[in-house]
This record gives sequence, C-alpha cells and structure tokens, in this order.
Amino acid sequence: MINFQNIDTLDTFENYKGIIAITFDPKINIMAYPDKANGYVKLKNYDKNETILMNAHNSKIAHLSISSDGKFLASASEKGTKIRIFFTEDGTFLHEFLVEKNTSEIFSIAFSMNNFISCSCSTGTIHIFSLKTATDKYLTNIVDKYRCIK
Repeated sequence: MINFQNIDTLDTFENYKGIIAITFDPKINIMAYPDKANGYVKLKNYDKNETILMNAHNSKIAHLSISSDGKFLASASEKGTKIRIFFTEDGTFLHEFLVEKNTSEIFSIAFSMNNFISCSCSTGTIHIFSLKTATDKYLTNIVDKYRCIK
C-alpha cells in the first residue's frame, strides 16, 4: 500500500504561475523555487537536508528549470532578456545566455539530454544554446582545484 503524505511546506512569494522546478531522477531530490525576495531562488537538496539562497536576478523570477541529471539550474526573470545557469551542488553562477535585447516573457526553459538548453518567449522565437561550451570552463576549473587539493 502506498502512503501519500506531505513531507514539506515551503514559503514563497505570491506564486500565481506556480513557478517551481524539481528533478525527475528518483536518486536525486532537488527542488528550486522563488524566494519571497525579488530575484532570489531557494535551492533545496532533500538528500543533503540543505537549502541554498541564491541571488539569481534583479527582478522577480519568471521561470525555473533543472537539468535531468540534477546538476544545473536555469532561471529567467520577468525582464525575459537572459537565462542564467547555476551549479546545483553549491549554487555557483556558471553562465548567462542573452535571449532578447528588449524585454520579453519567457514561457519555458528546457534542458535536453545532449547538452542543449532551449527557451520560448513572447517575441515568437525559440532560442537554443549549447550548455556544454558554457559549462566546460567552470567544470574544468573544479577538476583543476580538486587535483590541487589532492
């Protein structure tokens, strides 16, 4: 028999769009949601019982997405001009993609299994970016730091 129960209740801003992101891999339990403060995101790792508060944007959060492997968080603000990528392990900012020069509404952000990230926005466009090239430099730096410590 399955026992359904509430395991957590989280405070957020008036989230009328239901902005939230959660991992789909049953081995990784990470959730991202907007904080009450404009532009801030809370990243909750249930496996580590840890919550990270991240200053992601200068205006309200409009969209969040977590990669299928749980390593990356993508965020967009109400301005709709940029998508920012963060490392979920520690909330480190990795990269910023320019979506539009002028304000637009980002409707969705999606990660692919093969290192792409895409978004659709109110200007009637879909943008596709290479996540691999954006994160390679950061991940290389982490490996180099690890080698130095060891």
